[in-house]
Amino acid sequence: MLTRTTETLVTFSRSFRLAGVGEQPPGTYLVVAEAEQLQGLSFDAYRYVETRIHVPAVATNSSMRQAFLVDADELEAALIADRGE
Repeated sequence: MLTRTTETLVTFSRSFRLAGVGEQPPGTYLVVAEAEQLQGLSFDAYRYVETRIHVPAVATNSSMRQAFLVDADELEAALIADRGE
């Protein structure tokens, strides 16, 4: 099965919290979304299977990162709340 990876930078202007990640400070974060191609269609179509956010690793050099599996809808809601919408 073919997969597609999309990398996006998202910026929070305020602290935010996501399930399984905990509270994070304002800043720019890398979000990686994995999608798999749906088979048996006459056109290309993908469905997202996972979304990960990369955050600075705890108690290590700031260049180290940890990736956490997150709910894409929860992440989108956090971004909308950060924008004050």
